[in-house]
Amino acid sequence: PPPPTAASEYERLASPQNFAFELRFGAYRPDIDSEFAGPGKGPHETYFGTKRRLMFQAELDWQLFRGFGSAAIGVRAGYFRESGRAFLEPGAGQPPTTPAGDTTTLTLVPTAVSLVYRFDVLARHWRIPLVPYGKVGLDYVLWWSRDGDGEVSTYGGGGTGRGGTTGWHAAAGLAVLLD
Repeated sequence: PPPPTAASEYERLASPQNFAFELRFGAYRPDIDSEFAGPGKGPHETYFGTKRRLMFQAELDWQLFRGFGSAAIGVRAGYFRESGRAFLEPGAGQPPTTPAGDTTTLTLVPTAVSLVYRFDVLARHWRIPLVPYGKVGLDYVLWWSRDGDGEVSTYGGGGTGRGGTTGWHAAAGLAVLLD
């Protein structure tokens, strides 16, 4: 009989694949100040500066279809936290940037649901370890700010420093298989 091809050998040895798992780490800085026009620093830069900090994310994709590539639905969650110098509330003749002895923190928990397509045909049939992919989905980011006492921050007429923000994402990339 003829020798097996790379594709048939791969299919014979490969275990079934039902999901994909991704871990991401990267430098991140929230774009909060973009909504505040005008001269001077925005509130994020005032409290936390311009430094990028580490964000961690994990994603699990459940594969719905495998054929000419794979289609999946994915869920993602992450974590980001930064701290900075707190300031006293303006009043009694003090400027709005009078430093306090405390720190303030900002925490973000980004979550998402995605539709994912991976063109893994070249990897499965010809052992080329490059897999182009595309993702699109909906995002929701939980966020809160805490004061020096560890309590949720308040401002002005009793507003609280916590909430959530919705959005969407689209991504295209090239993954390298390490198996």
